[in-house]
Amino acid sequence: MPSITAVELSDDTCALARTTVRRGEIHVHAVEILDPQAFPGGGSYTAALRHTRRRAKLPRRTRVVLWGVPEGASRRDASVKPLIAPLSEAGYHVESVVTPCNALAALARVRVAVGQGATCWIAINRAGVAIVVVRPGKLLYSHSYSWDSSIGAIGSQARLLQRYSLVAHLSPEIKRAMYEARAAGTPVDAVVTCGNLSDLRALTMPLIEELDVEVETLDSLEGLVVKAPEMDRVEEAAPAIRLACAGAITRGPRIWDDAKRRASRRMTTLIRAAAILAGLAGLVFAWYRYGPPGLTRRSSPPRAAPLNSAAPSTDKPETSTAGPSRQPLLDDPLPQVTATMVSKDRRFATISGGRIIGVGDTLGRRLVVAIDEKAVVLREPSGARVRVGLGGRVLDVERDR
Repeated sequence: MPSITAVELSDDTCALARTTVRRGEIHVHAVEILDPQAFPGGGSYTAALRHTRRRAKLPRRTRVVLWGVPEGASRRDASVKPLIAPLSEAGYHVESVVTPCNALAALARVRVAVGQGATCWIAINRAGVAIVVVRPGKLLYSHSYSWDSSIGAIGSQARLLQRYSLVAHLSPEIKRAMYEARAAGTPVDAVVTCGNLSDLRALTMPLIEELDVEVETLDSLEGLVVKAPEMDRVEEAAPAIRLACAGAITRGPRIWDDAKRRASRRMTTLIRAAAILAGLAGLVFAWYRYGPPGLTRRSSPPRAAPLNSAAPSTDKPETSTAGPSRQPLLDDPLPQVTATMVSKDRRFATISGGRIIGVGDTLGRRLVVAIDEKAVVLREPSGARVRVGLGGRVLDVERDR
């Protein structure tokens, strides 16, 4: 796969990494971190980005993790274009924009969870925090917000005071995420942190004491593939580039307008209808080619003993030439023929009750001897042939001479 410039962009940071994704692994070849606030304006920030791209040989193809935009934001949105303008003007081709929560969820998919339940993933930057809770295959919680990480950074015990002030601001948000996960049926049993906050590992013990769960900091190269010449540089920046690297494998939002959605639904309906028709056509072909299943035919008609009934039933047609030696027709009701199906080598009919009959089948004491497009011909034990049309109507009676 071609290399991608993975970027994490906000008001206080611009982390860039030259990456390649192979078989789900993120290979990191170079990293650069810029502070946008260090450039006074007048195009100096754009010039620095252009210089960094050329010096570090960063690809133009770029995927951006962008802070301060709503979920589902696209690079084409009017609110997004000004934020990525410095990258575009510096020669980067931004092909997708995702939020920090999207990137954290992608990171959770490729990295083995610490515990057996849900895991809370937190990106802690100097000016913003993103939190997601993920269990295998499902996102349970997602939230990001701005904050001031310099709070408490005064006095002789500034570092210690700031550390616990940050934990005091973080813990309510993390506890809310843990509550939502527990309400969804999966308690959180591990927390993983990353971000560009200095001395991020110092928050580990205070968070463990406050949350009573295991806390891990992604400040190593675990999960990243780095060659020896760049190992020291990448390891130093590991927690600050995690979100950017995750952006390289994050799927961007799918933008659907109503017209495309309706067209997609119509196409789905047409495909389903075509599949149903194809199935019916296959059944009809099999029926004509091999005949209906479960039909038992007799190789020769049954022989019945002569009947000595007196007179034919009044509901049967009488023949005008009946002589004393001719036997009357059976009193058995005639079948109600509902349809006939005739092909070159197959002849079948359906009768009331849904039964399918063919030549050679028996219907009570009668034998099916012929089927044409309009009728079924039945032979009675006396040898008489009764031609029965649709609805059970008698079309003709032929007696043996």
